[in-house]
Amino acid sequence: MNTEQILERLELLFTILQYTTIKTDVLTAGERICINMERASLFELLDFNAGLRENAECRNYKVSPEIEKKIQSNINTINLSK
Repeated sequence: MNTEQILERLELLFTILQYTTIKTDVLTAGERICINMERASLFELLDFNAGLRENAECRNYKVSPEIEKKIQSNINTINLSK
């Protein structure tokens, strides 16, 4: 992933976390933790791209397909309400 893709993904994940803070029946606490785990791995990748860390120090974590489906569904809902 390049830096632009990482930043876009981080923005998307942050948006879904904000939305599900208000609409609490969308994601479980565990699913929100998984989203934050992906965010942490993306921040590490940003550091690697900037030369601040070794590749071996970067975790590679993506949310499960089930959580990704919930994210995309709710992002569509958010975009429709704008």
